[in-house]
Amino acid sequence: MAYRSFSRWLLLSLALGLGPLTDTMAAEIFEPDPRETSRMRKLTKVPQPRFDSKKRERTTYLFFDPGSTLLKNPESFRQLDAAGRAFRKALEVGKTDNWVIEVAAHTDNVESPESNMKLSMGRAENVRSYLIENFGLPPNMVIAQGYGEAQPIVSNNTPEGREKNRRIVFRVKPRTPFETGLAAFQSGNYDSALNEWRGIAEQGNAGAQFWLGILYANGKGAPQDYRSAAEWFHKAAKQGHVYAQYNLGQMYFEGLGVTQDFVFAYMWTNISSAQGFMKAGDFRDTISSKMTPGQIAESQKLVREWKPKK
Repeated sequence: MAYRSFSRWLLLSLALGLGPLTDTMAAEIFEPDPRETSRMRKLTKVPQPRFDSKKRERTTYLFFDPGSTLLKNPESFRQLDAAGRAFRKALEVGKTDNWVIEVAAHTDNVESPESNMKLSMGRAENVRSYLIENFGLPPNMVIAQGYGEAQPIVSNNTPEGREKNRRIVFRVKPRTPFETGLAAFQSGNYDSALNEWRGIAEQGNAGAQFWLGILYANGKGAPQDYRSAAEWFHKAAKQGHVYAQYNLGQMYFEGLGVTQDFVFAYMWTNISSAQGFMKAGDFRDTISSKMTPGQIAESQKLVREWKPKK
């Protein structure tokens, strides 16, 4: 029972965090209809995408049904096809060895932060799938990232502002071990992801430490090992990684890989909540219902004393 409970929150943290869609969201992944390819729609005179040469990125406004991850408008496909052709051309002339394409999805603030993070991740993954399926881009060349409502470019106080914030950004990034590992993970190559992340995790990269925790907790790329998962989550949590903090709090609550300890469970979920992760606050309150006043006071003292460590 504990494992099933752990799996649910762990997969949820994947969807809300910095990485790819989880198995629980597989039914939402968009599979492009062959009838909706560029050739069948005869979109041959679409201007090539123009990238900001300084930021190495291009912003597009793709249309989705409200609350949906599915593209809905022909103009969305036109922009997407233009980007796909440009990336394919770069691949064919051999200009992709040292960089990857990040598909970054952003939302407005209409729904909850958690819902928007999940929604943006679904949209980013669908765009990634479309580019790979329709333009033959290697899976290790494209990564999907969802940022939810966290990075607005204008105020969300007007319909026009919210529309501008609902956007997809294609960003050209250096091919670092972290991005290479993320692309491998999103392609299901967990062994490669683990190998890419281990070195930089040992050097202190909090993002890589978090993802190693995910791999060990789920038995992907390595035998399932809750103790190793907890150790990597703890390393990332100490540096301020909000989702690692939440996961570590869950592990202390369940007693997975660590000795069950409600004081530490409350501490880590409270710290995660203070950084804006609302779900962590909800779970902290669940933990507190099982604690004595003395335990809560002890945990709150630990929270006040905690400072991120690099």
